[in-house]
Formats: sequence, structure tokens, C-alpha cells
Amino acid sequence: MSYDFDSNCMDIKKVNKVYSDTKMVVIRNALDKKKIEKLRKKAQKEFEYLNSIKDSLSDSDKNTLFRCEMPILDENKSLRTSKEIFEIYSESKIPELLNILNNDECLWHYPAQFRKLLLKQEHGLLPYHQDYFYNSRYENITICFTSLQECGVNSPSIEFIDSVTDEKLSHEGNEIWEFGLSDKVMAPILKTSTKQVIELNQGDVVLFDAYKIHRTHFTKSMQEERYSVDVRAIPKRFISDLDYKKRKYIDIKSVKFKGLNNEQ
Repeated sequence: MSYDFDSNCMDIKKVNKVYSDTKMVVIRNALDKKKIEKLRKKAQKEFEYLNSIKDSLSDSDKNTLFRCEMPILDENKSLRTSKEIFEIYSESKIPELLNILNNDECLWHYPAQFRKLLLKQEHGLLPYHQDYFYNSRYENITICFTSLQECGVNSPSIEFIDSVTDEKLSHEGNEIWEFGLSDKVMAPILKTSTKQVIELNQGDVVLFDAYKIHRTHFTKSMQEERYSVDVRAIPKRFISDLDYKKRKYIDIKSVKFKGLNNEQ
């Protein structure tokens, strides 16, 4: 079964069927490549700045940067708290597709997460895991992974396990990653599953649910660092009244803030 679709000519019903069966699809040419390249340059610039001042960062922000993730130093200036990636998505077919895949209207989790994987720092490579652990308050979500450059050949990408589960597997500590799946948990799964390595171009998007097992794909021959951004769509039926009062979301079409008694 092919999980690969071109945004310019995809059959939405077929995409929905494949996602329902596999909990993962790749949408090619989904986002504006020129805008994604501009975003990559902004991410590169912000990571360079953060590294230049890392000695002055708080322990929490240092740890975030050490994990190859972008800390937020100033909510009014950080790339993570801007709406730019959400605006790029709003101009695509992805919002409509997300509503169909989830059989519900969705909101974006806020803020987005930017990463810079460093080839000389293997601690930035995520072990096998499920993303439900990072958003456990919601029954399920759809993760939209966007590499801001080509990845999978000369820079790290994602490796999926083709088996499907809706089980919340036991996650244990894995070096600096607190939610990695242990070898004991993965051993029987790997015996009956196939690994799927995803190669992406700028503008491609991988959609997968919170229970899909995946990790960073990396080989010693890779020569380029990888910049990427994750945005996460949450079906409205999984967002409680308390969540709306305590948290900020973004409408996937209008890109207006929702929640916290906030619409702007």
C-alpha cells in the first residue's frame, strides 16, 4: 500500500483510507517551497543566536537547546511563537485534509516546535517513541512534520514502524530523552514489522497519529544538519472546557488564536 500522495492531484478519499489503515501519510508539494526556505533561514539564524549566548541561558533553556530544540526566550520575538508556519499551512490543502482524517474540526496546538539536528551531537536523535506522551491530555492528535530542507539522504529524517497500534506503550528513560521506548518493548514489535524511512523535499509534509512508532533516521554518511518544525492538530472533541480556559490554540484555517477567552 502506497502512503505517498501529491498535493496537486491527490484523491482525498484514498488519502483518508490509507491514513485510517496505516496512521501515516506523506503529502508531497504540500507547502510553498519559497516560504519554507525563508522559514529555514529564520530558524538557522535563531539557532545561531541561541548558541552564541548559550552560556547565559537558564538551565532549562540550555537543556532544551542541548536536545536540539528551540527554547523560547521572548514570546514577542521567538520564531516558535510567531504564526508564520501556521499561516503557510493555512494556504495549503492540509487544513481541509486534517479535518477529514480526524472526522472533526481541528485546532493547532500552540506553539510549534523547531529543531536543528546536529550531526556531531547524536543526543539530538530521538529514539523509538510515540508522540502521545508529549500531548497526553488529548486522546489523539495528528502530527505534521515538516523538514525545512531535503532530508533522508544527506541529512536526518524519520523512520516509522509499519505496524499500527492504538495502545499507549510503556515509555522509559532513554539517555536525555525521557520518553523513549525500551529495547524490551521494541524487540517483539521489530520481529513482525518493517521499517519505513521517509525521504522528503522542501514543502513535503508527513502526517501521523499520536500512537505511530517512529524515531530519527540517521546514517554515518550524512553530511548536513537538518532544520524542521512540528505542528500538531487536535480534534476539537478532545479539547476540554478546562483546556480552552488554560491554553491557547490556533484555528487551522483562519489562523486566529482560540482559547484563554482569546480570539485575535
